[in-house]
Amino acid sequence: MKILSGLCLAACAAFVLPSRAELLTAAPGGATVIDFAQFTDQQVVGAGLQVGSSVGTDVFLSAIGDHRIGPGEGFEVGLNGAWARTAVYNNDNLEGSFTFNFNTAPVAWVGGFVNYAPGFSPTVLLQTLDSAGNVTETWDLVTAAPISTPNGVDAGAFRGISRSAADIYGFRVSYSYAALDDLSFSTTPVPEPSGYALMSLGLLGLAFGVRRRMRSTLSALKADTTQG
Repeated sequence: MKILSGLCLAACAAFVLPSRAELLTAAPGGATVIDFAQFTDQQVVGAGLQVGSSVGTDVFLSAIGDHRIGPGEGFEVGLNGAWARTAVYNNDNLEGSFTFNFNTAPVAWVGGFVNYAPGFSPTVLLQTLDSAGNVTETWDLVTAAPISTPNGVDAGAFRGISRSAADIYGFRVSYSYAALDDLSFSTTPVPEPSGYALMSLGLLGLAFGVRRRMRSTLSALKADTTQG
């Protein structure tokens, strides 16, 4: 039994559960989406604005640096083209940030339709925050999931972060010339069946292997006893 227990522990150590956080490159289903359509004129974000009223939630947007919300009016994202979308924009080359705080309830995943100006900043960060405003996850889009839309018009890609529990109280986008539309989020965690399925298959295979080994051992012991 000790040998069997040791083998099971070794096998469990060999299979790693899915990571607690994941960078999303496609929007999961069942999201609440804020498209910022209520901002028909461009406004300075400044100390903050309520953006969640259109979907009946308290989502408060604040910013550090020159950030705007509303129609892009030809906002440039460098080699990636230009945006006229109604969105949130970092309007200059300051290393600032804009943050969405989920005051009604924390969420399990969050993201949006994003673009940025390649080359103007060495990093473009997505971060999640806990209830005290501390950073819980950080992903750098430039290295982890770059966006390339040469000379695009209102082009971009979905980028976001998921966690295994609804513990995201804030979502921050940092650094120059980043823009985000269609803020999407949910209190329901993104399913991660693949990692658990692989672990289950591995443990099942181990069980068959151990069973066969035990049968062989018992057969050998029985043969020795008979011969003796």
